[in-house]
Amino acid sequence: MKFINCEIIEDNKQDIQSFYRQNILDLFPNIDNILEGGLIDKLIKLLVDYELDMQEKIKWLYSQFSPTGVENFLQDALYERIGVLRLNAAPMIVKLRLVSNPGISLRAESLRIKNTYDNSEFKNSSDILFDSEGYTEAEFFSDSVSAETPELSFKVFRSPVSLRIDEDYPVSIISMGHPIESDVGYKERYNNSKAIKACVTPGGNISNLSKHLDSLSYINILTKNSNPEMDFGTVRIIVKHNTSDEIFAREIFETFGVGIKFLGDTCVELLDSCGYPVNIRFDKAKEIPVLIYIYLNFVRDVSFEQGVEQVKNALIGYVSSNIFGLGVNLYATDLANPILKCQEVALLKRIKLNRGDSNDLVDNISFAVDEIPIFKFEYIYVEEEVNGGI
Repeated sequence: MKFINCEIIEDNKQDIQSFYRQNILDLFPNIDNILEGGLIDKLIKLLVDYELDMQEKIKWLYSQFSPTGVENFLQDALYERIGVLRLNAAPMIVKLRLVSNPGISLRAESLRIKNTYDNSEFKNSSDILFDSEGYTEAEFFSDSVSAETPELSFKVFRSPVSLRIDEDYPVSIISMGHPIESDVGYKERYNNSKAIKACVTPGGNISNLSKHLDSLSYINILTKNSNPEMDFGTVRIIVKHNTSDEIFAREIFETFGVGIKFLGDTCVELLDSCGYPVNIRFDKAKEIPVLIYIYLNFVRDVSFEQGVEQVKNALIGYVSSNIFGLGVNLYATDLANPILKCQEVALLKRIKLNRGDSNDLVDNISFAVDEIPIFKFEYIYVEEEVNGGI
């Protein structure tokens, strides 16, 4: 086995065997030949098998220090050295309306409800207080994390007071949740961020800032190279980050340094290494609500309310598990598949979209470089067209 230009060149069985045979013949001139099946021949074969086994062990050990081959816990250890952390599991979060006696209060995590479809349990995430009419809305988080979107129908499992779930109020999905990041997903994200300390390339800049993003599609960095209308020495960063403005501004400062004019509506004042103030500017992504209008027929024996709830849950589940980033082109046909998978839907006639700041119903929306689509349960409108139903 040889290491040439950072690559492993393996020796095959015949090469190793020839090496040992020739060395023994050179060491003992009186031996003209090595008898096949003899003691020396058996010893050589034993040494060959041992070296082949050692080659496999060295190859495995070498791979564990290579980002493309590392496995198991060593993958986390290696990737964390350059600041790429595995994404932990996140629970599903839902919102329901509860009914009880007016003025009743409950402490966080004191109420447990159960999803009747898969028996998964949820706890209230914060304190609960019932209003003067005995109503309250509360968010619940799941104990377990599922990779699939479950059907949702809840019942009270354990409660310190008498209460019930208002079934007339639809379950709202706040967050779909996700299991711990897989080795494959972790490696893919590492490959997108392996220039984590490179500050001289656009990819390196994005990689440095990616630790504060839920997706790389949530950031755009515009310079003279990408936008000829900009002046030299200026940079405009458009982002939807998941941290505070101060922390993100500090990350921009450490990535780009001084001597650059930052453009943007959000301004954070920091101090350079000499204690002088530096203004770091960037633009937060404009969140554009997307209204979805669906025209369909439900199957017989399915109530309109039940069908609407299932369709909305299916759509929210779909958009939560797919990234729609800055400047995306959104097509109504992209949203058809999760609706067609609903057993309650007999016929999907058409889907129309609306930006929320327009009166037009369209088939697709092209978002600007600083815009990002926002989807919510209440932004979905379902209309059943009875003619042509089954």
